[in-house]
Amino acid sequence: MKLDLLFELEVPKPWTNGQQKEEQRVYREAIEQIELADKLGFATVCMVEHHFRVERSHCSAPELFLAANRAANQEHPHGTRRGAAPQTVQSSGACGGTHRGAGYPVQRPRGIRHRPLNAVRTGRLRHQSQGSGGDVGRGGAHHPHKVEDFDAEDQILIGDPDQMIRQMERYEKAGVDQLICYQQFGGLPHDKILKSIELLGKYVIPHFAEREKQAKSRAAG
Repeated sequence: MKLDLLFELEVPKPWTNGQQKEEQRVYREAIEQIELADKLGFATVCMVEHHFRVERSHCSAPELFLAANRAANQEHPHGTRRGAAPQTVQSSGACGGTHRGAGYPVQRPRGIRHRPLNAVRTGRLRHQSQGSGGDVGRGGAHHPHKVEDFDAEDQILIGDPDQMIRQMERYEKAGVDQLICYQQFGGLPHDKILKSIELLGKYVIPHFAEREKQAKSRAAG
């Protein structure tokens, strides 16, 4: 099983230093998170494209973000909804291509209501939450459900590395071979995201890499 990272570049309020500076901070932090993930064996970075989704997603031109990230990391494959051709040229073929998400058919410029978290499997660790009983925030606004609610409904992956491995192995048995980890959301602080990426890269990714190695060895006879 391969682990990927998904970014929507959430910039929750309050914008203490103004919107522009807060957006710049989030972009710099995301690049740092990608650099760490690349060193630790994550397979792909996936970027969305959203417009007029204040706080929720400040990623209106993913190809420009990927171009900025390219200066720091020349080898990491990326996925983005559009703009793949320039990225493929810049990265000597490393861009993973484009895809279309199952989002809103029309995005209104203001007052967009967020749907519940029901489409993304989230690879993150418990220490990232606002407490085991805290609300899961999305874009600065708290979702009415608790972490335990999402966990009970099998909509997130959460826990220490051993717990994550056990949960992921269930998906592996069902045929899942690639898992997107949605880390930067809910106002989670940068240091917690880095720690989660580090734990996944140090313990979880090597576990599945070894399983893949053993499976190939058995298949080779």
